[in-house]
Amino acid sequence: MRANCPNNSITRITELVDRAPVIKEYADKVRKTKPDMVGSLVIKVREINARGEDPQDLDDMVAYIDYYDAPFEDDIGSIELLLSAQSRDLYEEFDAQLQTVRDQLDVLARETEDKASKDTASTNDETTHTNQTTGLDTESTETEKSDDSNNTAFATFLSDAQKCCSDADINFKELGAHGTGHDDADTLGYHTDTLRTLFNELKEKADQWRYHEKNEEDPNYKEYEKAFAQQLQRGMQEMLSSMSASLDKIADIADIIYAKAESAEQSINSLGTALEVFHYTHNSGAVANDDDIES
Repeated sequence: MRANCPNNSITRITELVDRAPVIKEYADKVRKTKPDMVGSLVIKVREINARGEDPQDLDDMVAYIDYYDAPFEDDIGSIELLLSAQSRDLYEEFDAQLQTVRDQLDVLARETEDKASKDTASTNDETTHTNQTTGLDTESTETEKSDDSNNTAFATFLSDAQKCCSDADINFKELGAHGTGHDDADTLGYHTDTLRTLFNELKEKADQWRYHEKNEEDPNYKEYEKAFAQQLQRGMQEMLSSMSASLDKIADIADIIYAKAESAEQSINSLGTALEVFHYTHNSGAVANDDDIES
């Protein structure tokens, strides 16, 4: 059975582990930036909504909608840059590296299984001959024990490494799905699209008030104006409420992206630890664990 990890596999794993701090940096950036990034939009929505309590404040509400038009889009763009564009770049970079390592580990695992099957068959064939031999070669026996120990260490490494890669892959895929998707309520794009749509509808409501015909000669003019203002405000407040709900979901998605990035980074670091444990065990002939490596 193969008891050595090929140099090209070691190189690929090392390159992957060396890049892990990039994931941690991204996760920390999401965690630190989220409160202000999402909070800026929350403040704007609240300030607009606060001016919709009284029909007489509708002019003020419309003015705030106009005032926040460009800044609102800028804030959405900042969210998309960090949570969508940068998470996509992170996913694509590490997906390629991770897949290369996984492919190599899969090949090694298949080769190891095939060799183990052949060794088992060979051992069975030699059993009769060994039983008929009255003297044992002590040096040969010790060598076989050492080989068995190394083979076991390598098999353990392969199993641990494949598990680490699988965990990292799952976390990266979930990170990418939440950050780049547009199809359902658990994706960032769904809610940034919703925010843009609702703000455009909010501006349309503002224009309805700004450009509606005013017939001050009508004896019911004041009642009509008040009723129209109330109707518009109710519609606007419903939109603002929906915008607040989307902002809450964006905050949740940011937390998910942070958690998935951090978990992926931990899995990749665990892959590096698995390789170190194997080297220690293989080179020393002793059984190692994580505490041995860290000490």
